[in-house]
Amino acid sequence: MAVRESASKQGKAVAGEADPLAEQGGRSTAQKLGFWGFATGLILVLVVGVGIALSAAVKAYTRAEQRYDAENRVSLTHIAIRQAEQHAQITRAQIVATQADADKRFAEAVGIRRAQDEISRTLTGNYLQYEAIQAQKAVATSGRNNTLIYVPSGGNGVPLVQDPQTVNRLRPTPAP
Repeated sequence: MAVRESASKQGKAVAGEADPLAEQGGRSTAQKLGFWGFATGLILVLVVGVGIALSAAVKAYTRAEQRYDAENRVSLTHIAIRQAEQHAQITRAQIVATQADADKRFAEAVGIRRAQDEISRTLTGNYLQYEAIQAQKAVATSGRNNTLIYVPSGGNGVPLVQDPQTVNRLRPTPAP
């Protein structure tokens, strides 16, 4: 039978027909299917491998991103703590400054009170009259010629000094 097949093959070649095995590179259909199956399986394994690798890379990237986010949150927390400490220092400095200002005002008040106590012990009516006379002299020599001096007939004898413009404002205006 092998002789018949080879003769029929030779006859077809002689008759001008092309040999199907020669055109296919000497491969049979089963070999072709095996090759394509192997290639398809290899591609499938590569695709699955690439998918697994991408999945692992995404997970690793996500973990790295979470780690960096956590580090950023820690850094931001440290910054917030430093700002809070600075704010607390500023507040403490303001409290100290306010306390110092209060102490200064208290010391001034004590000084004023001591001065008033001393003045009230040593101040006499004669001294007040002397000061009033000195004020009248200062007004008289100030160069303002429109100053009026009223001398009351009171017990202490201290005159009142008043500006004529102020006196005119206190008087009611006459009706037309």
